[in-house]
Amino acid sequence: WAAQYPTLTGGMTDDDDNDGLDNLYEFAVGGNPTNGTVAPAYMPTSTLVDVGGSSNVLEYVYTRRQPVPVDMQYYCEVDTQELTFPSWTTDGYSVTGEADAAAGFKTVTNQTPVDANSKKFIKLTVEQN
Repeated sequence: WAAQYPTLTGGMTDDDDNDGLDNLYEFAVGGNPTNGTVAPAYMPTSTLVDVGGSSNVLEYVYTRRQPVPVDMQYYCEVDTQELTFPSWTTDGYSVTGEADAAAGFKTVTNQTPVDANSKKFIKLTVEQN
């Protein structure tokens, strides 16, 4: 993958194009690590979904490589605190679906319940073992 980008000089934790995404994350979601922008279709999206009454869910969809490389992990983390001192946990969300996306990728849909009086943050974490 890195060979496709001859101007890429950093390692997997570097951010060659200064867009706030390290090179591993760019690889994981199909980004371009050398131009400072990532195709919007590959960036995670979130939507508040009304499931009736006072119940809502925050739906978070991200794109991942398919098949997932053996040494990589994708997972979400949730925080219900202020982001100044986050307390991220892998509890509090569920994977509700997967679908084929662009060649070599799948979208993964996740949901976490929310109500009008709660704060909820969710993020995608990508790690390489």
